[in-house]
Amino acid sequence: MYAPARYRIEEAARRAAFVDAHGFAMLVDVPPQGGAPLASHLPLIRLDDGLAPGDRLLGHIACVNPQAVRLRDGVPVLAVFTGPDGYVSPAWYVTGADAPTWNYSALHVTGHIRLLTGAEANRAALARTVAHFEAQQPQPWPLEVLDEADIQAMLPRIQAFEIVIQTVEALAKFSQERPEADRTAVIRALAESPRDEDRALAAEMAAHYRQ
Repeated sequence: MYAPARYRIEEAARRAAFVDAHGFAMLVDVPPQGGAPLASHLPLIRLDDGLAPGDRLLGHIACVNPQAVRLRDGVPVLAVFTGPDGYVSPAWYVTGADAPTWNYSALHVTGHIRLLTGAEANRAALARTVAHFEAQQPQPWPLEVLDEADIQAMLPRIQAFEIVIQTVEALAKFSQERPEADRTAVIRALAESPRDEDRALAAEMAAHYRQ
């Protein structure tokens, strides 16, 4: 990932928090014999306290997804996590015009696949994923609410897996190259936008500069 030094997120805690906050990732694999890469959009969660080499991400994929056939033990993959993004107009700057740009945040994980086999492994992965995202709800919904027969019918249709992490790169391009007055103006303009993602980006930029 192209990540100039001033945009990089180096703190381990911030990287882990980024994955927790933006857990819907794009998983990409490239066959070693050549051919076109495949990408799937799916939730991934941390299995370990950190996000460092040797730590793991947990996911599952529908067996009917063509990429599922290629996810075998040892297959190298790239997982891409992204935060909100938005266009930045030069008209917002108060210290002088410049070229337009785009603000965004992203985190890339490279690693290799470790398949989790069997119905119980699939159930455990599904339950842990549901519990992770339901924890953000006011009244978390438990998987056990589903009829057991429905759960059992679901399990053969998914393949659970871990990604054993090799590298992690992260960046937050939040107008660091601009004077503080311009950064404040950008946050204000984004916060007043009718676009939901612009307002989410403004909130993340504001949080970044409060740290």
